[in-house]
Order: sequence, then structure tokens, then C-alpha cells
Amino acid sequence: MKKLIITTLIFSSYTALSTFAYADYGCEKKLAALENQLSYAKRYNNTDQISGLERAIDNVKTYCGGGYALDSPEAKEYYKADQKLEVLEKIADAKKDLAKAEYKLEKAKRKSDYEDQLEAEYKIKEAQGRIDMYQKHLNDL
Repeated sequence: MKKLIITTLIFSSYTALSTFAYADYGCEKKLAALENQLSYAKRYNNTDQISGLERAIDNVKTYCGGGYALDSPEAKEYYKADQKLEVLEKIADAKKDLAKAEYKLEKAKRKSDYEDQLEAEYKIKEAQGRIDMYQKHLNDL
């Protein structure tokens, strides 16, 4: 049962990290969606929607990516820095969870509460696994 839970946690954390890898393309996805909507608006000659979508496309090109052109190296660096910051925040959260679990383990040992000890040990392993995973992802960036 523990292996199933650990596997599930690792898999869910991995899928969460895989979204980091595609965060670079947030502006491109927004732009593609807006251009798709614009083509429909032009097809049905909806002038109000056309003007609004063109303004939205200009805003995405201007402001998305920290104000850099979408294809520029500066925009890619902006996204990379943003990703690193996000991963560092997740590492800090996991370290807090680790500290809490270690405290609970010590408390359970003092009370000789075997169930609480097992639970705390599980939480320690889970937090260490998340820290290792985020650290590896940070090194890959």
C-alpha cells in the first residue's frame, strides 16, 4: 500500500514538473488561441470581435514574456528565470514540510507513538523525494 501511495505521489509530482517544461510556450499558446479565434471572427465577419481580438493579439505580443518579443532570447531567459523561481519556491515548501515531519517524528518518539512515527517517517521520505525531484529539475533548467 505504501509503495502505491509513493508511486502515485511521485507520478503526480512528475506530471506537475512536466508542465514547467511547457511553461515557456505560454505566450505562444495564447497567441495561437487568439489567432484561431480571429480566423473564426473573420470567417463570420464579426467586426467587433475582430477588433477586440486584434487588440488582444497586440497586447500579447507586447506584454507577454516580460515585454520582450516572443522569439527573442530575452523572452526565453525571462521564462527560464521565472521557472527557476517557481521551482525554488517549491523546494522551499518541501523543506518546510520536511522540517514539520522531522519535528512530528521527534515528538512521536518521545511519546512512543508507533503509528505517528510511521506517518512522520513516510512524510519525511515524501518531502525528501520532492526536494530531490525539484532539485534535479532545477539543475536541468
